[in-house]
Amino acid sequence: MENALKRMNQSSNYANELMTTVAYLVSMIIPYAFGAYLSMRNIITIGTLMMISQLSNNFVNPLLFINQYINQIKTTKEIWKKCEAAVNEVSSKPKVVENTPKFANLMLTNGQFKIKDKTIFSDVSLQVNEHDKVLLMAPSGWGKSKLLSILTGENILSSGDYQLNEKDANGNWKYDHNFFAYVHQDPYIFNDTIAFNITLGKKVSQQELDNIVQVTELTDLIQKNGWDYQVGPNGVNLSGGQLQRIELARAFVQKRPVLLADEATSALDNELSLKIHQNVIREYSGTIIEVAHKLLPEEKKLFTKEIHLDE
Repeated sequence: MENALKRMNQSSNYANELMTTVAYLVSMIIPYAFGAYLSMRNIITIGTLMMISQLSNNFVNPLLFINQYINQIKTTKEIWKKCEAAVNEVSSKPKVVENTPKFANLMLTNGQFKIKDKTIFSDVSLQVNEHDKVLLMAPSGWGKSKLLSILTGENILSSGDYQLNEKDANGNWKYDHNFFAYVHQDPYIFNDTIAFNITLGKKVSQQELDNIVQVTELTDLIQKNGWDYQVGPNGVNLSGGQLQRIELARAFVQKRPVLLADEATSALDNELSLKIHQNVIREYSGTIIEVAHKLLPEEKKLFTKEIHLDE
């Protein structure tokens, strides 16, 4: 769906730019040039030229707006059809309780990832066992997020081997992603309530929710605004640190065996970041893999392994 949305936005933008260019060329630039020529030849007056220019604006601008709205409607039709088909397919199937897979280990051997001719990282080897708390350190721009996308099966190694529970997992998204709760650095936030953005519609007991917001240091936010507080489009009513903690709370709701954290506390001050790490590492029962480029020494000590990817 994200790839389809990206293609839709690109197509819509290209079409809008093309129509805008053609409209201005045909309805404004060429008439202006011709009108200026006629004015220089004293065939028409400057006042007449200005009047025609104003009338042209009044005619062209509404047409451009109409074209943009029609374009948006047409480009969203296919995605809307896919959404309806997916909803109908899910509704027609009997509800099945999914069992969370058990995580034993993962192993990355001599991993290399390239985009076209550019090597993002190479010769990366990694072994993580059940209940490990692993900190992966590398400078900004190294490709840490791409490495996590390899682990979840979203991207495929250019060379090397990736095993998950001793099974080939390279690019196997349908198998891989079930093991991981992914905490993004810039989480996607719905224009809905705090409660929905944490649970994403999953039924969770109030006691469990209260425990989760306590671990993720969201208690003050809930007490101040309530569970039904509207976060606004893209979470505009909340700070960056609050959005990151909502994403972290989602991971606890999902109850996956491995927590992947991508710079999960980068928007927090040092004191709150340390407190969050202490809470999460203490309370998360599964395995934790976090990538970061800068953490306090006190935070690093909380992990069972610290691996520097750039060495």
